[in-house]
Amino acid sequence: MEDGSYYQICVICGGEYGYDWEEMRRTGPLSNGSRPGNGKHSNRAAKRDWKPRARRIQASLPAQIRLTDSSGWSEATIENISETGVLVRTTMLFQPEQTVSLMFQMPAQLAGRHSSKVICGGRVVRVTAEQDVCSAALAIISCIHCDKPGRKSHKSADPPDKR
Repeated sequence: MEDGSYYQICVICGGEYGYDWEEMRRTGPLSNGSRPGNGKHSNRAAKRDWKPRARRIQASLPAQIRLTDSSGWSEATIENISETGVLVRTTMLFQPEQTVSLMFQMPAQLAGRHSSKVICGGRVVRVTAEQDVCSAALAIISCIHCDKPGRKSHKSADPPDKR
């Protein structure tokens, strides 16, 4: 905080509490609590505006990416991934709000089973471009596991041949 004191945010209600590191305990609700509930657990049904961020896994995964309406895939590298989004590095240039398709092997840490090939639909939320390389943060909209037994592959989803 601005005055050098510490605070905690309750993961149940989003209330803000002062925190004393020497005593290792909460000191009480903050009087200027800007979050709903202001630390009161009795109103758990109230809509929370704060949610914990999804756990991100640092990665260097090869992937293929394309604009949703495009037929050609481009090479990309996934830099980090979570249940809700992915950060990719590619030579394609994107604009915020564009929709894309991304194909890669989902890590077992997120799939909850062995790694599997997936095609995800995403929306570009942030772009950083340096020379001829673009980093794009994507919000995941949908995800299809391609290697489920009995699932037919679609030609439009096949990546370019690597020769």
